[in-house]
Amino acid sequence: MPLAVLRWSGRAPVALKVFLLTLVILDDLGATIVIALLYTAELKVVYLIYALVRLVLMFWLNMRRIHRIAPILMLGKILWVLVSKSGVHATPSDVATAFFIPMTNRWGKSPLHSLEHGLSPYVLFLIVPVFAFANAGMSPDALLQPVPMGVVAGLVVGKQLGVFGLTFLTVKLGFTRLPYGVNWVHVYGVSALAGIGFTMSLFIGGLSFSDASLMNDVRLGGLSPRPFQR
Repeated sequence: MPLAVLRWSGRAPVALKVFLLTLVILDDLGATIVIALLYTAELKVVYLIYALVRLVLMFWLNMRRIHRIAPILMLGKILWVLVSKSGVHATPSDVATAFFIPMTNRWGKSPLHSLEHGLSPYVLFLIVPVFAFANAGMSPDALLQPVPMGVVAGLVVGKQLGVFGLTFLTVKLGFTRLPYGVNWVHVYGVSALAGIGFTMSLFIGGLSFSDASLMNDVRLGGLSPRPFQR
């Protein structure tokens, strides 16, 4: 969603769009790692070993630069079941499957790009809206309660402090530099846009709270209007 808003603006430098895309990927990847590490109740190692075999097979298929991705997707589905059976949340298995889809095949075409463009309409116009509305059991009267206020604070204040602050430190300490055509106003705008996303907030909230009323508060905080980011 943040990337879509930036693209619609039509004025942002290309380097800024690349920066935001990288940020979105790493942000979701970090949330996925947190889910895998902190929401595992009981670990069954044998299923993880079976899952590792599937990962090796997907790696082998990737190295062969195949042009048909159905075998990798089938292995990814089996991987999802095995990881789920192991007690680890299955979300990381989907990320791993995506990593093993070849960027280019032996004829120079990109199976990953073909899959991305093929799925985009379904993701944008079906999957994400259904996910949002399915988790939108909101009570507006609860907006000022601690849980929704905490979610909003994390998305509004936390994202801006985290993204802008970390970027500022890495640049000033000499670890990197701003891309050509990008200034600090651009970076701050991206840090504000980063808090528009809500999927991982709802996902982690659903894992954190078993009480239905608290989960409604999480949904309210994640889907509430955030005027500073509109």
